[in-house]
Amino acid sequence: MCTRTLTAEQTERLHRRLISPKFGSQIAEWAAAPSPTSVSYRLDIAPSLIIRLMMDAGLRIGEARAAVFGALSGNVATRGAIHVDGAANHTARSRIVPLPTDLHLHLCMAREGWTRRTHTAEAQQPVCGQYQGRPTTTRTIRRWVEHETLQAFGEAMNPHALRHTYATRMLKVADIRVVQELLGHANVSSTQIYTHVTSPDLREAVDRMAAAGP
Repeated sequence: MCTRTLTAEQTERLHRRLISPKFGSQIAEWAAAPSPTSVSYRLDIAPSLIIRLMMDAGLRIGEARAAVFGALSGNVATRGAIHVDGAANHTARSRIVPLPTDLHLHLCMAREGWTRRTHTAEAQQPVCGQYQGRPTTTRTIRRWVEHETLQAFGEAMNPHALRHTYATRMLKVADIRVVQELLGHANVSSTQIYTHVTSPDLREAVDRMAAAGP
């Protein structure tokens, strides 16, 4: 099992697999139907949403499993965020994490689907879905990640590789203190662990400075 950061090509391939045009249609079909359909929330929808919460919002696997629809802010017409409860991981801080527009839209569509199906505000409905009345286990989420990455680019990755990828991508465009807040690290030293991945960029910067002269 590999724990390294996904390459840019691997990230793109996984995104293409998770966010195919068919996916939006599947959510819409499931959300609009009051009775069982050919689309299964737990099998066809939840894996993509959970994997993207780790890859595109930096959630830990325990935080993704604990995520509920009531933690979403905004609606299908607005940009939004998710409140991440630090209690899901004893070393983490609670935080508000902005979401990519398409991920927020799909989460809101799923939230509305649960509300329509149950005729209640599903604030505590887990994004990961349920099996026999209980939230999906972290073991199942790990299998989702392994399966989807294997199908996307031929290599099974573990969930932390997704969070690692998020951190690495963020460090290329944001200050380390911003990334620290997004990841929920109490100390910036925890965030610095991810900076070694960008060492080629640092080497390139040093080479450019040397080439420029005094």
